[in-house]
Amino acid sequence: MSRLLILSLLGFLSISSALNVLVRPNEEQCFFEDVDRADKVLASFNVAQGGQLDIDVRIIGPDGKIVYESEREREGSLQFVAIQSGQHKICFGNIMSTVTAKTVSFNIYVGNKLHRQESASTEHLNPLETTLQLMQEGSFSLSDLMTYAVVREHNCHGTNLSTNSRVMLVSLFKTGAVVMMGFIQVMALRRFFERTKGV
Repeated sequence: MSRLLILSLLGFLSISSALNVLVRPNEEQCFFEDVDRADKVLASFNVAQGGQLDIDVRIIGPDGKIVYESEREREGSLQFVAIQSGQHKICFGNIMSTVTAKTVSFNIYVGNKLHRQESASTEHLNPLETTLQLMQEGSFSLSDLMTYAVVREHNCHGTNLSTNSRVMLVSLFKTGAVVMMGFIQVMALRRFFERTKGV
């Protein structure tokens, strides 16, 4: 029983891959994943740095047909069941940018690999192991959400710093304008009273 549980955990740990990739301007970076027919594929991505924080995403099946395509996305997650066995290609394109490189963080999880390796079959699984599988899927989802939250916090922090500096500059300008208007009014009143004294 414990050997089966350890094999299940090792199988789950080996089926995920998380990457950060730098996509240069006018380029497309592609990655390949072997997927068997009827395997469940989960993928998530987000743009961590660069430009407008958007990227083009395509997933192409082994037959060359597009499984998923999206343009100028900041982040996203998708799920599909493979129709064919073979190498699926996930591509991140920065074709729209001519200057700015972009950093993309993405995860790909391919299900059913544990069953392919035959380290556990359906008749050997008990409720504890089934619960463990559900917890593992939940941990992948939680990990993706945490990565998204960290990237989002980083982006919001940059926006807050930028906004704070702009508000500070506007406040300094307004303070200078008020001081200048006060000085001009004092000078105008002084000249007015000097002229009335002279008359």
